[in-house]
Amino acid sequence: MKAAKPLFYMKAAGAALAGHSARLPEAAARAMRKNCFKSGGVFENAFDRSFDLLGIIAQGILMKNFLLCCVVLFVASLAGAVDTVDLTKPLPRLRLADGRILQNVEFRQFKALEIFVKHNAGFLSLRYEALPDDIRASAEQKRPGGPRWFPGDTATASRLVAGQVFVQTPGMGPYKFGEVTVYAFAAEQFKAWDSVGFDRVVRLPKALSQTTTDGDGRFKLNIPKDTPFFLFCQTSRVFSDGSREYNEWRVPGEKFKNLAEAILNSENTSPRSEVVIEATP
Repeated sequence: MKAAKPLFYMKAAGAALAGHSARLPEAAARAMRKNCFKSGGVFENAFDRSFDLLGIIAQGILMKNFLLCCVVLFVASLAGAVDTVDLTKPLPRLRLADGRILQNVEFRQFKALEIFVKHNAGFLSLRYEALPDDIRASAEQKRPGGPRWFPGDTATASRLVAGQVFVQTPGMGPYKFGEVTVYAFAAEQFKAWDSVGFDRVVRLPKALSQTTTDGDGRFKLNIPKDTPFFLFCQTSRVFSDGSREYNEWRVPGEKFKNLAEAILNSENTSPRSEVVIEATP
């Protein structure tokens, strides 16, 4: 996806700067040599985008204008190292962060938290985090509300939510649910319970994250940073008389005082509903 870089021009500019730097103060000369040769890939990318930059550097050298050279070098060092991709055209092949490979991908719709694409196997909703950096850089520019990530962003991309699933049994203490699935969905999906069809089935897209509880009902989830969410879980248990108890939780993240203690218990259950969750292809 990246065009060939004019190495000749980059090396020529570096040699020119290094040669003329002998006329400058020693500290300044060292700085110029270091900056010119240390970041070859970035300068190479910058010169490929605009040959005028080379002309400005040359002019600065001829005019012995050290300040101009430094400014141009600084601007060049800030040039993005990740090329953008034209998402208005189909991509023959797209490898996602989880290793899945999609063929003949068309980007159909960009939403705040997900992207709808069409590929050989059908339609799919993708998280922005699922895209490789070069494609995500382009997709972020189309995200409603503006980009939430930039190439080279090293900030933590997710946050940990940990908790436990249990109910209180009179006279017997807590009953802990092991081997049940806990889901984290984007907060905007909470409205799905208000828009069920005639069949009364709640349909949810693929979760932000999901996990299975251990023997003590404990769980841990990694959720995209700065993404509002709610936890969802359904359980059941059979009593000695053959009766069955059903439980359901759908608790917004802001209800938890501490995300390291996200407790789903008898105090925050919801009425049981029939839910269908989109399967991961």
